[in-house]
Amino acid sequence: MSSSVYAFSSDFPDESGWDSSSIRSSSSDGSIRTISGSQAPACPEPDRVILSYSGYLKYPLDLTEADVNRLRRCEELNDRGIDVLLAIAHADAVEKGDIGENDVVVLPTAFEESFQYVKDTPMPLETFARAHERIKKYHSIFWGSRLILVPLQRGGHWFLAVITNAQLAQARNAVQVPPQEPNEGDSQPDQHPFGILILNSWVRNADVEFMAECLKGYLAHSWNAIQGGKLQYVYTYYPKCPRQMDGVSCGLHIVRNAEIMMELATAEKVRKGAQGVRALTMSEYNDIFRPSVAANDSQRLLRISSLEQHVQLYKSRRKRYDESCESH
Repeated sequence: MSSSVYAFSSDFPDESGWDSSSIRSSSSDGSIRTISGSQAPACPEPDRVILSYSGYLKYPLDLTEADVNRLRRCEELNDRGIDVLLAIAHADAVEKGDIGENDVVVLPTAFEESFQYVKDTPMPLETFARAHERIKKYHSIFWGSRLILVPLQRGGHWFLAVITNAQLAQARNAVQVPPQEPNEGDSQPDQHPFGILILNSWVRNADVEFMAECLKGYLAHSWNAIQGGKLQYVYTYYPKCPRQMDGVSCGLHIVRNAEIMMELATAEKVRKGAQGVRALTMSEYNDIFRPSVAANDSQRLLRISSLEQHVQLYKSRRKRYDESCESH
């Protein structure tokens, strides 16, 4: 279990970097709705915060009893659950030495909310500006990272976008000399290390492709805002990955796929396989994704256990923190 940061400040939700005057919640059908602060009902006991977690990410995250109960009842993992489990996975990878703190950027689920009410492309600039503001704490490391994980949702279905090798992105007018020879083990020259992979546990449809286009538009906006100028063209790929066996396990697959991709050498294998740079055999695919491990029931039990362990550790540390405050 990661020994990462737990947040104890009573006012930490307002420090998160996005609009704390609204509450995002998942309805019974898995769709996302936003309730303004003035309309939000008083929190019943199941909605009390049982875990405040940030790990090595730049945003403190809340988890409630109701969020965990959704998993226990075999319902869909909601946005708060996805955020916390991704933060735990990131912390585990950092503490195992698989990645540096800033190698992998994990965007909060609040990022994608900016795109939910837009139906057509091209999107208004204010849409990208709003999304950009929501992740302002990542601006300084965004284009220096090796991997950016973006949970996206459309039509009640969650999937994972993976931006590979952001540190290799270039301006559109930069002189780009494509490699002429394949690297060792590759069958083709590796011409597009920077790109977007869509890991989707359900069918590919117009909603998924629309959100991929939204993300490409945001990247162009971010590059101009942070680096200046126009970003090179960004290609999108759809690697093969395990499929969910029901209609409620997409969030669990996001977390599982994110864990796999945080092994950076593995992420490169998946990228090259999707691009046709290097053939990915069925044996290699099984070694990477381990479809039997990705089975919905086993993942659900694993995530419930992880969250319960972190809740107990948080309670213990919270008790010591409160006792320390009282003694002073």
